[in-house]
Amino acid sequence: MPDPLLYVAAQGTATVAGAVFVLAIGWFWKPVSTARFQAAAVVGIAGGLGAGYYFLRLHVAWPPLNGLDRFLIIVLPAALCIELGTTFSRVPRSLAWLMRFTLAATMGRILVHDSVYVSGAEPEWSPMQAVVVLFTCSALIAVVWGLLVFLSVRSPASVSIPLALALTIQCTGISIMLAGYLQGGAAAFPLSAATVGTIGSLRLLTSSPNVHAPIGVCVVGLGSLLMIGRFFGGLSTEVALILLLAPLLCWGTELPQLRCRPGWVVGLLRLLLVAIPLAALLLQAKRKFDRETAPLLMQASESQCDGEMHRRGGQGLAAGSMPPILHDCTPRSLNNMSLNGRKKGAAMYPNCCRPRWFCQRQQVANRVTHNPFPRYGLLIQIPSASISTLRFRDTSSAIMVSNLS
Repeated sequence: MPDPLLYVAAQGTATVAGAVFVLAIGWFWKPVSTARFQAAAVVGIAGGLGAGYYFLRLHVAWPPLNGLDRFLIIVLPAALCIELGTTFSRVPRSLAWLMRFTLAATMGRILVHDSVYVSGAEPEWSPMQAVVVLFTCSALIAVVWGLLVFLSVRSPASVSIPLALALTIQCTGISIMLAGYLQGGAAAFPLSAATVGTIGSLRLLTSSPNVHAPIGVCVVGLGSLLMIGRFFGGLSTEVALILLLAPLLCWGTELPQLRCRPGWVVGLLRLLLVAIPLAALLLQAKRKFDRETAPLLMQASESQCDGEMHRRGGQGLAAGSMPPILHDCTPRSLNNMSLNGRKKGAAMYPNCCRPRWFCQRQQVANRVTHNPFPRYGLLIQIPSASISTLRFRDTSSAIMVSNLS
């Protein structure tokens, strides 16, 4: 069952760790220069990612088994190493962009390696389809990457660009979770939080930090997570495109009426321009989840609970014990009476055909509806019989369901 408190704690850990790394480097590594600030930003994001993922306890296999493992072990470290290497003055700018575009061109193939799309006796993609799909993804990521870096050079309010990317990554994680991939969505939260902590610390150390490195890491992370959610989760192509292109709305502040505003006003406007479509997208994803996915999960949960009730009842009678205690699983408030030692206002269950343990689980499920991922925890109650009806595009999906069911 997804625990929102765990995700919040992991994000807080990643934010603090990223800020501490940047402030420590800025304090002890002097004299300070632009290249050293960029290196501090890369180290801060890497430290925040390490702390956040350690707190989340994400299961990463070696050698990598699925797209998420390859993202965490290959793609994300490669982006960090490239951005760290570009901070050295001896590295030409053309070579730096060549390494960035090479990563953007190869990350898609790395993520879908050994999946049903490109592997097996009958892969879902033909060689030409694979080339077209992966080239399109790489081209879009490269275009977004280049435009955001160019905007950071052109505009003085460059700090708002990685913050807008962090906001987009956060919404991407929630969307992937609502689309059915818990671990894939959770992997986005430390990246978003580490970016926020790093950028905040850089802003304390200098008034105009160079944000090329945070932009590069965030764009690679955003593109990878969207491909994971699209190819291995239930994320639709339209939603993935909106999430990828949403940070480009920062260019809206380059209009003549807005460009001459103070830097903090331009930054707030950029965040607002990006946040509005993301909020609408999340609202639509939430409604779609409640309309399509939640009833199926509830039905699967009830069928499993009914089978478990009969199994436990049979075991109890065979052992000579009493049948399970039955009571109503629909709570009704008691205003002037008590039952079995309960205080006033407790729940009364007089007419239930299910055992007490089922009703307690129903109460937990009802409380889950108040968190940002309503009723999604019922995914763990999918019976084993229904797993065979699902078709997994990635090993991680089957592992997730088999471990939780």
